[in-house]
Amino acid sequence: MIVFQYVLAILPTLLLAVLIYRADRYEREKWLPLTICFALGLIVTYPVLKIQQATYNLGLDDTSSWPSALFTAFILVSFTE
Repeated sequence: MIVFQYVLAILPTLLLAVLIYRADRYEREKWLPLTICFALGLIVTYPVLKIQQATYNLGLDDTSSWPSALFTAFILVSFTE
């Protein structure tokens, strides 16, 4: 079941990458750099998710007051993005 979720998460990105690659008629990039960039994008997602999960577990995502909402929006979210 978990593998199916991973496939569903990756499939739209792969399809979009193939469509963009095929739409470029004049100066197509080579497959190796594109594959490396795609793999690095997948790899960097895991640490970011762990950082976000740690901030949520610490209760730093509390948006009950406007200072904490500003902190969440401009510090936590911007750091992980």
